[in-house]
Amino acid sequence: MFLFNEACVNVCWADVHFELLNPLDSIIRHPLVFSSRVRNQDDSKEAEAAIDLALSGSAPRIALQTTEPLKWNEIKNHYITNQLVTSPIGILTENEGDQQEELCTWLLDNLSPSGAYKGPLVQESKQQRELTDVLINYPGGCFLVESKTLAVLERNELPPRSKLRKNVLKKIDKALSQLPGACRNILAGLQVTSSSGSIITINKEMPPHCIVLVPELSLLTSEDNLGESLLKQFMRQQRAYLHILDPNELMNLMRAAGHIASLGKKTSRMMAFDSMLIERWQKAASLDSPHFRLITHFV
Repeated sequence: MFLFNEACVNVCWADVHFELLNPLDSIIRHPLVFSSRVRNQDDSKEAEAAIDLALSGSAPRIALQTTEPLKWNEIKNHYITNQLVTSPIGILTENEGDQQEELCTWLLDNLSPSGAYKGPLVQESKQQRELTDVLINYPGGCFLVESKTLAVLERNELPPRSKLRKNVLKKIDKALSQLPGACRNILAGLQVTSSSGSIITINKEMPPHCIVLVPELSLLTSEDNLGESLLKQFMRQQRAYLHILDPNELMNLMRAAGHIASLGKKTSRMMAFDSMLIERWQKAASLDSPHFRLITHFV
C-alpha cells in the first residue's frame, strides 16, 4: 500500500495482507463482459446502468481488513524551490505544522518564476518578524497563506470529529487575528525579505489574497459564521480577499490556473491563479460555509 499527499507525492508505504470480509458472491453477482469491437445496444444500456449504480453508492462495497498492524515506511522527499532552497517532506518524523507549510510551498512554487517564499520576514519599527507562513507574489498582487494544522499524528488516539472541528475553528480564529497585521504591513510599504535576506517587491495597490489553509474543509459547516458575512467584512476592513481552503482545493485551483495559462498566449499562471481565486471568492461570498469545491471544466 502506497500513500500519496495532495501534491501527488508518495510519502510512505507498507507491506499489507488483507482479508476479504464479505463473500465474493455478494460482490460479483452478475459479471458483465463487453467488447469494444462488437457494439451492442443492450450491452451499452446494461453497462450504463451498472456504472450509475456504482456512482450512486448503492452498489456492493468490498470490505477488507488487515491481518496485522501496519508498519509504515517513510519516504523523505526533497523539492528544490525556485529560490534554490531545499523543501523537505517527511510526513511521519517531521513537525506536522511545518509539513503543511512545505506542502503549500510545493503547490504554489510552480506558479511563478520567482517561486513561493516560506516564512518571509517584514521589518517593523523595532524588530523583524515573520510576515506570514507562505508568500507568493507577482506584479499584479500578492498571496498570503496562514497554514493551520491539527497535529493529529502527535496524539496517541485519533480524536472524535467533533473535537477536530473545534480545534480547526480555534486555528482559523488565530489566523484571522494574524492576517490583518500582515495586510497593514504590506499597505504601509514595509520592507519584506525572504528568509535568506533577498528583498521582495510587493504590489501594495492591489488587494492581497489572504488564504487560511486548513487540513480539511469538510470539518466546517454553515454554523461557523465563515461565509458571506465574514468575507465581506474582511474585505471592507482589510481591503483584502479572504479564502479558507484545504490543500486539496488549493491543488485544484493551481492545476486549473496552469491549464488556463497553457491555453492562452498572454495569461501567466499567476494571472490565472489570481482570477481563479477571485471567482471562488465571489462564490464563497454568496454562501454560508467555505465547504465547497470549485470545479472547472474546459470545453
